[in-house]
Amino acid sequence: MPAVVGYRERLATLQGAWDSLALLSHLSDDGTNLSNTREAFESLAADLVTADPVADDRDLAARDEERAAENASRTAYPPR
Repeated sequence: MPAVVGYRERLATLQGAWDSLALLSHLSDDGTNLSNTREAFESLAADLVTADPVADDRDLAARDEERAAENASRTAYPPR
């Protein structure tokens, strides 16, 4: 899964950028507070890194099959 490794590396780079921005914001003392945004990004990054793409694909496939079955049943017996 080279794509996952690439995404993890990119997220690590972005996290480093957030750290730098937060530090600059703190040092400039201009009233800008990036801590909430930083925490939200960190939470999202953690969710993305720990996500199981195979399970996600299976979930999507199952939902697609359910929708296809629903659509097929609607078209098989059109309302009067």
